[in-house]
Amino acid sequence: MSRPQTIIWIDPGQKTGIAEYNLTTGLITTVIETPDFQRVGDFLSNLHYLAPRPVAIGWENFIISAATAKKTQAPWSLEVIGVCRWLALSYGWTILQPQAPADRHLGKKEWVDALGWCPRGARDDGMSACQHLLAYLLRSGLASQRIRDMIVTLQQGSSPG
Repeated sequence: MSRPQTIIWIDPGQKTGIAEYNLTTGLITTVIETPDFQRVGDFLSNLHYLAPRPVAIGWENFIISAATAKKTQAPWSLEVIGVCRWLALSYGWTILQPQAPADRHLGKKEWVDALGWCPRGARDDGMSACQHLLAYLLRSGLASQRIRDMIVTLQQGSSPG
């Protein structure tokens, strides 16, 4: 994958979270939650047409099983994933490996808060999208020095002695 300028992480569901990160500036540029898969598509289309740039997009995976098929967010999750995948293919964006829900825990909530990424009004799926994004940046080695330094500082502050 060539280095993207923007990474977008989606937490699909009845209230979808979207987190957008600019690798060039090292800043979160958008965190929103929306109950409407069309608004997700509008957001991605606007991003593409208003400021074309190399984008990588990932999302939390939703696997259909006997247990998950009964969940109320199943239809919304699948619609959002479908919209994201179709638009990414249409725009030539890099599609990142979908992540399991538990994969976000590497990007701890307290780290997201320390970075100032997740606004007060998007603390559910928006927070999950931020956690997934942070986890991806850490796993891929794309986390900025600022992010790594902040995590080290927090870890040192919470360690005994």
